[in-house]
Formats: sequence, structure tokens, C-alpha cells
Amino acid sequence: MPDAKRPDSKRRSPASRPGKAGDTSRARRSASPSRPASSPATGQTTRTLREHVVEPIKRSFTESLEQRSDQRLGFTARRAAVLAAVVCVLTLTIAGPVRTYFAQRTEMEQLSATEAALRRQIADLERQKNQLADPAYIAAQARERLGFVMPGDIPFQVQLPPTAAVSPQPRGDAPTPAKNEPWYTALWHTIADAPHLPPAAAPEPTPEPGPPVRCRPTRRHPVVDRADLQVVARQLGREPRGVLEVAYRCPNGEPGVVKTARNCLTARRFRRCTT
Repeated sequence: MPDAKRPDSKRRSPASRPGKAGDTSRARRSASPSRPASSPATGQTTRTLREHVVEPIKRSFTESLEQRSDQRLGFTARRAAVLAAVVCVLTLTIAGPVRTYFAQRTEMEQLSATEAALRRQIADLERQKNQLADPAYIAAQARERLGFVMPGDIPFQVQLPPTAAVSPQPRGDAPTPAKNEPWYTALWHTIADAPHLPPAAAPEPTPEPGPPVRCRPTRRHPVVDRADLQVVARQLGREPRGVLEVAYRCPNGEPGVVKTARNCLTARRFRRCTT
């Protein structure tokens, strides 16, 4: 069976058969294009082909280019919008950590300053502790602040007589107690060293303004004349009724109080002088 399937080496291919060689040459000659004969209809055919074939192709190509440019512009706008959205998201994402970072940096600087101040305070306290451990320093402080002396020593205190002249001090340079003095020493300085000036005299009170002086009666003008009636009418806002005489006049001569008729028992005082 394997020998029956093996192809025969003496068989010829269809292309190499002698009877088919002529057919192949004839097919080649028929496939070769023949030259067109030069005739007047050739130019018209070319124009027709250009109008019906070339022009539509050019138009479609131009339209495709425009469409591609529009698509490219739209794609660019979409890319810009997406990029802006990404930038906004990144900004909002980073804003919180950045703000926290700067707040923590400020807090760290404040804590560093507080730590430095506390370290200086600790160093000062350590120095005071070392001084208090020294017996000589304790003895000096007891002698300066409390007035203690060693056994066998005789303390002396200088006191000025009452008639001793005290050098005047400028007002701005008042004696200030020492920083390490006890409270009773500071109190003694305030009592003994501060000059005791006599109390300043109280300023005399200004007299309060008294009541307005009433106009004194005068008889230089007639009892009631036409001008007085006009003044009274101007002050009353109407014509006076039953005016008998002017009881008081102001320094300008205007009527201040008028006596009315018998049916009006009280006199009428006018508010002000019109002149």
C-alpha cells in the first residue's frame, strides 16, 4: 500500500505537456493590451473618464481628509478634557497631604522652639542646683538676703541721721529693689528710701453757674406801646388780650413779663428776647 501512494516520477505536469504549449502562448498574446488607435474620440474619452472617475475620487479623498481633521480635532479636545480632569483629580488628591505636611512642619518648628526654651530652663535650674550645693554660696546668700553672720562675727548696720541731706534723684530713676531681695527688704526700701512729699493741694472747685439774673423793672419806655404789643404778639403767636403793662424788660428793652387783665390772675413770662 505505501508503494501505491507514492507518485510516479515519470509523470508529467499539465504545464509541461506538449499539447498545451500553444494554448499558453495564445493566452499570453490575447492578454497583452493592444495599442489604441489614435482617433479624435480619445480626448473626449479622457475628459469623460476624468469627470466621472477622477473627480469623484478627488472629492471623496478631500472629504475623507476633512473628516479625519475633524476627528483629530475632536480627539484632541477630548484628550484635553481628560487631561484637565486628571489634573484636577491629582490636585484634589495632593492638596490634603500637602496641607497636612505644612501644618506638621509649623507644629514641629513650634515644638522645637519650646524644646529649646525648656532646655535653657533646665540648664539654668541645673546651675542653680550646683550653686545651692556650694556652702560658700549658701553663706553668701544668707549674709546678703537674711543678714546672718558666722559665729564670732559682729555685724554693723549704717543708719543715717534724720537731718542727713538726701541727694535728689531724677524722677525717672526710682530705686528698684534687688532681684534676689526678700519681701521685707523691698518693703523697707519703699518706706525708707522713697521721698515723702507733702500731699498736693486739691484744686479749688469751680463755682457753679448761678440762676439767670432777672431783668430789673425799668420805666425808661412807655408802659405799653405798639412795639411792645408787636413783640408780645410775635412771642405768643397771636394777638395779646388784656395786656395792662410790662412788668419786666430785658436789657435790650424788650418786654419779658407782662401783666395781664383781671380775668387772667397769673403773669405770663416770655421765653426769650427777640433781638
